[in-house]
Amino acid sequence: MTVKKKLIIVITCITALCFTKTYGQKTPEDLGQITFYCFKSNNLDSFYKLIPTINEVAEFGKTLGVDSNSTEFQEFIKRYPLVIQHFKQLCKNLQADTTELNFSWTKAKLERIEKSEKTIPIDNRNPNSKTAILTIVDIYFTSNGETLKLTLGDANDYSGIWKPGNNIALRIQ
Repeated sequence: MTVKKKLIIVITCITALCFTKTYGQKTPEDLGQITFYCFKSNNLDSFYKLIPTINEVAEFGKTLGVDSNSTEFQEFIKRYPLVIQHFKQLCKNLQADTTELNFSWTKAKLERIEKSEKTIPIDNRNPNSKTAILTIVDIYFTSNGETLKLTLGDANDYSGIWKPGNNIALRIQ
């Protein structure tokens, strides 16, 4: 192949990359795929970038009708950095504790992703509380002959982009 042809191919690829629109994880299934591949490739820093910011959480709460001036909400916002720190540690543990479950992330093969929903009260103390729909993303994969399930227990749509909550678990099926 000539240098001119190679240059044309490189320019075409760069142009395609620059003008291709990326929308992030538009569905819970997209979020599941990204999550799986971040764990598989030992790239948790990329997964952590999906965690909603305090402002996103506050806006999401408003859409659910949560009083952003309430004491409970303000206390949650103050604790949010600790919640995120705990979530990140849990993810690191899931990444590292593969010996106990006898599998390898690098050898893991994605099988399927399933979404389910559950309606929960926004305020557990109030029987007449408004409700919210909780989205659960189950990521099924195989590794070393085992079928495992990585669950994002409270994924949410933040203005069209799906992001994880702070509930994640890994189980053998």
